[in-house]
Amino acid sequence: AAAALLLAHYLRAGNFPYGIGWWAFTFPVGAYTVDTLTLARVWQVEALEWLGALSFLLLATFWLVVTARTLAGVRTGEAWRR
Repeated sequence: AAAALLLAHYLRAGNFPYGIGWWAFTFPVGAYTVDTLTLARVWQVEALEWLGALSFLLLATFWLVVTARTLAGVRTGEAWRR
């Protein structure tokens, strides 16, 4: 959660230039989401199902933002710059 808040802060401030490495943000959130939803089903804990659903929304948001920035970066050539 802290990483998501920091990322949102830097994105709003414009101090976080796009790089293809942005995709690295999606993996840990995806793994956490899958694990949370799996534990919710195995342990049958409704609170974990809600947490998993919230994590999925965060993951979907990350995917949309990163996909949009990647497509824009490919179009402008920014995706290939260091």
